[in-house]
Amino acid sequence: MQRKLAETYPFKTVSDTAFIDHSALNGRIRIILKENPNGLIYHTVQVEKNGFIFSILSNTKFDRRKYFTYFGDRVYGEFISE
Repeated sequence: MQRKLAETYPFKTVSDTAFIDHSALNGRIRIILKENPNGLIYHTVQVEKNGFIFSILSNTKFDRRKYFTYFGDRVYGEFISE
């Protein structure tokens, strides 16, 4: 997806040993890839580690307010009924 969008929008890419972060349009487009060389991290793990919340709050007034860390400890556990 990022390669196709890069045909139209210039991306800035930053990477470290854990993530590759592509962004364009002042953060309105953001694609973060988790390094996963052994194929052990699935979509459900991304969601569990705050991935969905991060995607909803990204580039809003709530972005980067230290409510949680992407791919950190789950912050919504108290809202899950057993």
